[in-house]
Amino acid sequence: MNPAQCESKVSEKLETVYARLPYTDVHEALKRTECLSIRRRKVPAQVVVFLLVAMALCRELSLVAIVKQALGALPPECPGDPSSVARSTLTDCRKRLPFRAVRELVMMVAESTCRNDCSDGGSWHGLRVQAVDGTLFTVPDSPENRSLGVPSTGKRNAGYPKIRLLGLIDTHSHAVIDARLGGYSGKGQGEMTLARQIIDDIPDETVTVFDGMFVDHVLFHRIVEEGANRHFVVKVKNKTKYGILKCMGKGDYLVELSTCSQTRKRNPGLPKKLTARLIIYRLAQKKNPIVLITSLVDAINYPAVDVANLYSKRWEAEIVFKEIKIELLAANKVLRSRLPDLIKQEVWALLLVHNLLRSEMVNAAIKASVTPARISFKNTMMLMRYHCLAAALVQLLYGVSVPPLLLTELPPQLLELLILPERREGRYFPRHVKIQSTCYKKNKGGSHGRIRELNVQLAELEAVNA
Repeated sequence: MNPAQCESKVSEKLETVYARLPYTDVHEALKRTECLSIRRRKVPAQVVVFLLVAMALCRELSLVAIVKQALGALPPECPGDPSSVARSTLTDCRKRLPFRAVRELVMMVAESTCRNDCSDGGSWHGLRVQAVDGTLFTVPDSPENRSLGVPSTGKRNAGYPKIRLLGLIDTHSHAVIDARLGGYSGKGQGEMTLARQIIDDIPDETVTVFDGMFVDHVLFHRIVEEGANRHFVVKVKNKTKYGILKCMGKGDYLVELSTCSQTRKRNPGLPKKLTARLIIYRLAQKKNPIVLITSLVDAINYPAVDVANLYSKRWEAEIVFKEIKIELLAANKVLRSRLPDLIKQEVWALLLVHNLLRSEMVNAAIKASVTPARISFKNTMMLMRYHCLAAALVQLLYGVSVPPLLLTELPPQLLELLILPERREGRYFPRHVKIQSTCYKKNKGGSHGRIRELNVQLAELEAVNA
């Protein structure tokens, strides 16, 4: 493929995604966050948002190439003219746009996606199901990014810093409702601290599923008390201490949890006792029983079997992280920005592109009468790329412009290619280490240590011979 074909392909690819992001939504998000450009600039905030989307989608291109290709795909109402600006100017434009503006767009798209997701299974006993989980992204090794924290194995540090993401994810549509970003290490950067920050953004009429890392009485109390009909389900250890108030069935108890006095001093609204429901059940593949704590204390409306099955929904968050880190990032495992604030902006742009694709996939699932989980994210990305390639060839050979791809307008034969088979129940894959860490010492960069030693020895020999 010659360069002209490549450029046309990229431009069509951006048009396909930009069609799902109306300019009015971008303008509204910037207005809400007070980030709208007042001055007349060549690259106003509205254009920067679309460039961030292009950066997240076209990982294989440089920033200059993305700007060049994005110009033909920008909405006609977009102000500014970024065609004649330097790369350093583009970086300055990114610095002027706070990442909270992109976050607002992510939340707007997620809200629209969940509202449109009315297919079977969208709710559980009248409640929307969400999952909270975290993951890490690898960032470039710059002095500024090292402030985020670098993983350590005890003997040596890793080669690249990391940024932590804690996501609030809708388990049915796979839309990222909200997220919190923090460093890999440092005070206030852990998943528990980020979880306490994200509580305020949990919608009403929902049940949120946590794994065993999020056992916290303050978290439980705030979820229930600071919202309307908000509930939680969390896995706890077998050693968890509790007092049984009532037995509601086999492995089903109404219990009270005692809170720590020091925790109550730091959180004055926290009571001495928390009433919750404890459910104990076993899986055939596991030796130890699984213990759940939940605020769903009504055993009639929320049977224990249904609550136990609900806990498995937390794995949907892992699927979302896989879609972002493997499908969207592809082979580019390291993000491109070299400043922490721009790294956060870039991560939010990835979440925005993921939600835009997921929104279109929900519409396709409604048309095909299947759940959104049965629409393949990978096949959707492949179909979009094939459409872009075909559109580029038609434009090159016949001079005809092909409209952006919409999954809802696909013929049934193509729509069937996106539908996955139904999930098989009862599969079990135990966790184990597949690859051991290397035993070799870390290369500190620059000249190799062995070469430096040889040079020193040669200099000593020359001095002796002289």
